[in-house]
Amino acid sequence: AERLCSSKPAYGASGEAFDGTLRLGFALQGEEVTLLGSYWKLPDAPAASTGDLCNRVVSRTHGGSGTASCSREDEAAVWALLQEPLQMLFGTGSCSWATLTVEELVDRYQKDPLLLTIALTRVAAGQIGVCPRTAEETMLLAEKMACECQDPTGSCVRAYLTRTRGTLAARRAGGKPDWASAAAFHQKVLDAMPRNAGSSYFLGMASLTDGDYPEAGAYFARSLSYDCDYACAYNQLATCCFLMGYHKAALEICEAMQLRHGRIASSHHLTAICLYAQEAIADPATTDKEHFAASRERAIAALRRARELQRAKSWGQQEEEMLAALLGEA
Repeated sequence: AERLCSSKPAYGASGEAFDGTLRLGFALQGEEVTLLGSYWKLPDAPAASTGDLCNRVVSRTHGGSGTASCSREDEAAVWALLQEPLQMLFGTGSCSWATLTVEELVDRYQKDPLLLTIALTRVAAGQIGVCPRTAEETMLLAEKMACECQDPTGSCVRAYLTRTRGTLAARRAGGKPDWASAAAFHQKVLDAMPRNAGSSYFLGMASLTDGDYPEAGAYFARSLSYDCDYACAYNQLATCCFLMGYHKAALEICEAMQLRHGRIASSHHLTAICLYAQEAIADPATTDKEHFAASRERAIAALRRARELQRAKSWGQQEEEMLAALLGEA
């Protein structure tokens, strides 16, 4: 789709044309949504360059080719399209959706049970971590409306409702998610929609929590076969392989993930851990010294990249010690 799309070019500091992404900032002032400004976010490479498509079409929040200013004309044209729906979404006036209560949603959309079921399920999902009782009551109402859905796409809506029910069950205990409680709901989704990537992933998480790494890995692989951009599934599949001692397979999965999600720190972090583990169990007498040195340099680069992307988050003493060991400072 990206290859066939034709976008208005954004010009970087060098004067080269980029397939950028326009970002607008807005704020709620009183009852009105007000435009703050806009700019272009640019990908790594100019539109006319050859090579990897992602480098030309995926704009980066951090890194890439930076940003570019947006003309007043383009800003005004986009804002003219967005202002009214944004006001309805986030404003506080009488036409705003943001202030609708559950009762008002039912009153407004009772003739469209499909849309109402989606809206109520979204409300319930937002209440899970805030007020579980309200979430439960709203879910019961959504389930009642789902029974009235005769539309052919109703099965998709019911699947979404069931997944949300699983999330409610997982969070009900408080603290960390209880994946085992959610498993029955996600299995129900798969029974109805076998190619659902999300439920395959969550069943994998339940198996991973139980320590059944082969079964968890099978679910994560299944999830990826349905959605090859599912970053979490890549990460957990690589983790399963690592925990089973399949370091080479874990590395290959990390590499595949980085082709699509090169700025997710966990894949670089796990790459470093796999290489570190391989070095730890290798026999120095039978390991080629050049290969050994290249592997270590790769692990150092991966760990530094993870630290850079994490920006000090989730970076602790263990990571510092591993980096020091790889650098020969430990």
